Amino acid sequence: MKKLLLHVCCAPCLLTIIDNLKNYQITLYFYNPNIMDFFEYEKRLNEVKKIAGIYNVDLIEGPYENDKFLTKIKIFENEKEGGKRCFICYEMRLEKMKNYGKDFDFFASTLVVSPYKNKDKIDQLGRKMSTKYLFLNLDKKGLKKDKIKKYNIYSQNYCGCIFSKR
Repeated sequence: MKKLLLHVCCAPCLLTIIDNLKNYQITLYFYNPNIMDFFEYEKRLNEVKKIAGIYNVDLIEGPYENDKFLTKIKIFENEKEGGKRCFICYEMRLEKMKNYGKDFDFFASTLVVSPYKNKDKIDQLGRKMSTKYLFLNLDKKGLKKDKIKKYNIYSQNYCGCIFSKR
């Protein structure tokens, strides 16, 4: 079975695609330096832990590096949602995962599922970073609300950064 390192932004996006990945040995990688505040970060991480337990998959917790994120996007704070600030954030997460994922056959991200993200830009960045990038061609409108309700999963209405919350 091929090994897949799957970056996870949140539990609702993970629930949307995890059943489509039965042919892979999945390891989840939670790295989201954009999420502010730490309470929100822990809330999302705990929901991912819950799904990892339900599906019996390994979970790696990346470092919480919100200060690093804020430094990188400093001059783009006032850009509209979906602009340069978001692209820097995508790149930061995929780069961290790529550097971690040397022992995997493929890597991918649940970011492509999020209704708040630019799926084409994420795919472009992933392909640029590695020939091993597995693009999950999934419908962004496909959030599994039934599973979110079934497992009583916290579902947020913004990406996590303070700018998108505004």
